[in-house]
Amino acid sequence: MNNNIKGLLLIIFGMLLFIVQDTLIKLTVNDLSLLQILAFRATVGSLILIFYLLYTKQNIVFSSAYPYVAVFRGLSFFFGFLLFFISLSRNIDGIDLSSKILFKFILVLELISKFITAFKTYNSS
Repeated sequence: MNNNIKGLLLIIFGMLLFIVQDTLIKLTVNDLSLLQILAFRATVGSLILIFYLLYTKQNIVFSSAYPYVAVFRGLSFFFGFLLFFISLSRNIDGIDLSSKILFKFILVLELISKFITAFKTYNSS
């Protein structure tokens, strides 16, 4: 399979997973707290990642060459998803819009940190 087609199918599959996730959150947000939803999402995501790494026979590494970037990335995702899930659980347009804008801003910061990490890795080799 061509890499472009494979990449396109993976992007569509990822978007489908986010749609399913958002739908499940909208259905369960009245019964569970947001932190329970975040913990469950993190557990499911970690299990999927571990099974993928075991399936592809890759090493599971819990260290980082840039620990501050890893901590920043983790906190950014936590607060970003927390605000995004708050916006999904509320019907107030002002909160919904501001939370989504902040979530996208945090994702842009995450993307910038990944580029910086990749740039430093490329220049050090």
